[in-house]
Amino acid sequence: LFGIMNGLGVLAKSRLAKPDAEAKVLIVQANIGNQQKIYAEKGWGFREEIVNRHLRLTTEGLIDDGPVDFAVWPETAYPETLGGRNYRRRNARNLSRYLQSNELNLMTGGYYQGFESPANRTANGLFTFKKETGLPDRRPYLKSHLLAFGEYIPGSDTFPQLNNLFPAVANFIRGQGPEVQGIDDIQIGPQICYESLFPEYSNQLARLGADLIVNVTNDSWYGPYSEPYQHLYMTLARAIETRRPLVRSTNTGISTVILADGTILENSPLYQEWKHTFNIPYKKQAKTTFFTDFPY
Repeated sequence: LFGIMNGLGVLAKSRLAKPDAEAKVLIVQANIGNQQKIYAEKGWGFREEIVNRHLRLTTEGLIDDGPVDFAVWPETAYPETLGGRNYRRRNARNLSRYLQSNELNLMTGGYYQGFESPANRTANGLFTFKKETGLPDRRPYLKSHLLAFGEYIPGSDTFPQLNNLFPAVANFIRGQGPEVQGIDDIQIGPQICYESLFPEYSNQLARLGADLIVNVTNDSWYGPYSEPYQHLYMTLARAIETRRPLVRSTNTGISTVILADGTILENSPLYQEWKHTFNIPYKKQAKTTFFTDFPY
C-alpha cells in the first residue's frame, strides 16, 4: 500500500504545472522569550526592544539580499495593540516610516483592537502593511480557530460569566474564516498558528485563489523537543495537499518555506535569531487539487 502511494506521489509530482511567477520573501525570526512577550503585552517594558530587534534583522536581510516583495514577522511579533488610533503610537509611527523609506511590504502578527471591537476586546491578527503608506489598507486577517483555554473559554459566548472565573485566559474576538489578501499582484492566504492543522482551512484558501499560503506562529511555549518538529511537518503538509507554496515564520523556530512540489527549503535553527530571503517559484491561478475539491 505504501509503495503504491509513493509511486502515485512521484507520478503526481512529475505532472505538476510549471511555475510561471516568483515571489522574493524575507522571513524574520527574532527569538523573543516568553517573559519578554508577556511583559510587552502587559505594558511592563520590552516593547521598543522587541520592535527594534525585528527591524534590525529585517534591515540585515535587506542589506544582504536586496529588495523583496514582502517580509514576514511571526505571530504577535508586534508587541502593541494595532488598529484604530493605535497607529498613532510612537512604535507604530516608527514602523510606518521604516516601511515607507525602505519601500517594504510587511506581514506581521499582532493584536488588533479597532473602533468596531466590542467591549474593547482584542483579536489575534495578521496585518499586511503596504509600502506606499506604511499602514494596512484594510482590516487585518483575524484568527478564526482560537485555542481553547488560551484564547477563549469554551461556552463563554453562551455563559459570559465564565470569563470572570478564568481571568488569566484571553477572550479574543473570533475571525470570520479564511480570506485572501493581496500584496502587489501576489494573492496570499493568511493563517495563524495551529489553523494550519486543519486541511479544510487551507483548502478554502486555495479555492479562494491564494497563490501562496503564509503561516505565522509562536511555538516558544513548548521547548526545543518534539512540538516544534511536529507542528512544522503538519503545517508543511498543507502545501502538498493544495499544491501552493507555504511560507512559515515563527518566533523561536522552525521557520522555512515548502514549495508546491514538496521541496523543503532552508530551515531556521531553534531558539536563535535568524533571517533568510527565499525566492519562491509558484503558479499563478493554480488549479485546485483533487484533495482540495474532494477532501473527504
